[in-house]
Amino acid sequence: MKRILIVEDDPFTSEVYRNGLEWAGFTVSTAANIADATRQIRHEQPDALLLDLVLGEESGIQLLRFVRSCEATRETPVIMLSNAFMPDRVREAWEAGATECLDKAHAAPPRIAVRLHAAIDTLRRGRAAPVAAVPATPEPHTDSSTAREAELHRTLVATLASRIEAATLHLNAWIARNHRVTTPEFEQLLRSVHQTATVAGMAGLSAVCQLGSVLEALLAEIEVAPSKLTWSAVRTINQAVDLLPRLASAADTRHPGAQWTPLVLTVDDEPVAREFLTTALESAHLNTLNVGDPELALRMCEQNHFDLAFLDVDMPRMNGFELCQRLHGTETNPDTPVVFVSSMRDEQTRQRFSESGALDFINKPVMLSEVSVKALVHLHRAHLARAV
Repeated sequence: MKRILIVEDDPFTSEVYRNGLEWAGFTVSTAANIADATRQIRHEQPDALLLDLVLGEESGIQLLRFVRSCEATRETPVIMLSNAFMPDRVREAWEAGATECLDKAHAAPPRIAVRLHAAIDTLRRGRAAPVAAVPATPEPHTDSSTAREAELHRTLVATLASRIEAATLHLNAWIARNHRVTTPEFEQLLRSVHQTATVAGMAGLSAVCQLGSVLEALLAEIEVAPSKLTWSAVRTINQAVDLLPRLASAADTRHPGAQWTPLVLTVDDEPVAREFLTTALESAHLNTLNVGDPELALRMCEQNHFDLAFLDVDMPRMNGFELCQRLHGTETNPDTPVVFVSSMRDEQTRQRFSESGALDFINKPVMLSEVSVKALVHLHRAHLARAV
């Protein structure tokens, strides 16, 4: 019997993974923190670890380094549950010796069971082939397994609703504390968003998991550098948390339908700024077209439909205000959401944003994660409106 140690500080998530892995034939033990996990590793030497990258105020990477420093566990497979939108932390996990970093959007218990079986079998056979090369063998479906999956799905959806509600409460409490980053309310908001994304991933709610994961990355970036928190970032965080319950209610995990491939236009005469926006949008898996000339951008808008546009304000020959108005005058983009990107913060400029037909704005200097969150918020809002 293969022995697995799950290291996860959220009791609900830990129990879901435990039940799923026991059903798949593993013997499972759990630990809620690094100290407990370290003790169990020394005494029990599990065949593999399932380890969350974030353990409350601790980091799973710290435990991973301990595992790799011990002779008895130097080659023990360790699968890290990670956030694809936090690449620096994922890279750190790989460098610390993770066997595999599995994005929480693809971390349902059956998938993890396949990965763990493959990792342990590969180690036991002494092969050097990577885990990804081992073909995945899904669990055969029976009446009992189908009923179990249906019951688990109902439980996950109900739990997700409570996690989103908690995120909303923590957001309101944080706002009441004047958006101070060094407060328990901010930590609670970050933690509840992390849990929301994790549960959404297990439930197969990809849109909720994606938005929650990107929002978690934004909050984590602000936690490390509080000086990056701007008025527009607070607005973006508020918009994302407000959208989560609607997105969860509208999601159809059993029949996702056709693939949604939105196209985003970015217009900025500065190449570096344009490349920055493109990188942020592509990190959220969004198709992007970036243009440096506003007149060329307008001609493209006359011939193509865009689901969202990010426009710089201060551009030669045609500023962002005029481009926004003329873009909305085309037959192909009359309702395209527009977000201005500007260093101007005065109230008069904000009024011009609205008068020109833009829905929103982002303050410069811009954070990559804020652009990703802002884009997903407006794309999903428009998508939900069309569905209605």
